[in-house]
Amino acid sequence: MDFRLSEEEQLFQRTVNEFAMRVLAPRAREIDEKEEIPDDVLREMGAMGLIGITVPKAYKGPGGTVTQAVLAAIEVGRGDVSMATAVYYLLCAGWSAVLAKYGTEECKNKVLPRVASGEWFLGIATTEAGGGSDLSNIKTTARVEGDRVFLRGEKMFISGALEAKKRGGGHLVLAKVDESKGTRGMAFVYVPMDAKGVSASKLQNLGRMGISTCTVVYDDVEVPLSFVLGDRLKGFNYAMDGFSVARILVSAACIGAS
Repeated sequence: MDFRLSEEEQLFQRTVNEFAMRVLAPRAREIDEKEEIPDDVLREMGAMGLIGITVPKAYKGPGGTVTQAVLAAIEVGRGDVSMATAVYYLLCAGWSAVLAKYGTEECKNKVLPRVASGEWFLGIATTEAGGGSDLSNIKTTARVEGDRVFLRGEKMFISGALEAKKRGGGHLVLAKVDESKGTRGMAFVYVPMDAKGVSASKLQNLGRMGISTCTVVYDDVEVPLSFVLGDRLKGFNYAMDGFSVARILVSAACIGAS
């Protein structure tokens, strides 16, 4: 098997490297000190097709590959060693791929084009105070009533909550639908940060301050049933599939920073 990059992939990596050195590297300290990624940086990343690189062309994305997403993560991590921009990027890129794979047409058409343009943020909300690495212990619930879903619970250490509240977008939230079935009774639901009943409290990190880390509370938050990804009892599987990509992107960003 030939593991060498194609000419197209090498050109793509050089293009992202040029952006990272020109735009991100000179502003890495500013991003960390001001605790935000400037809008013009995110707009340029959107225009380059980076933010939602894995969004299919059918949803106004570039239709990039996971390999391209990894190459971009390396260079974004190289440019902003505070990791804030890399985390923003890899969350949008990784979880857009999951939404594109399992989401309903209604949800994909609503969310993915805006993520691909750099307008909206898309992240992941699984971790809780008593259920981080062991997601079988999460307490957040999702109750289905007709064509609506109601979520109640609290998530911890959630990245991008304030950015999604300010810019638009939200998170894929893991919640229990049938507690008797454990991980086989969970739903993966897209929840906008501007939905009624969603609130966020910022936590203080050491470094990586350019993207918020928050506690997010869902107080009987109501969303359409179409915001549930795939089979409503297979959310745990979808989340694990997403983490398989997300962890590779995190590793790539760390390699770039190192």
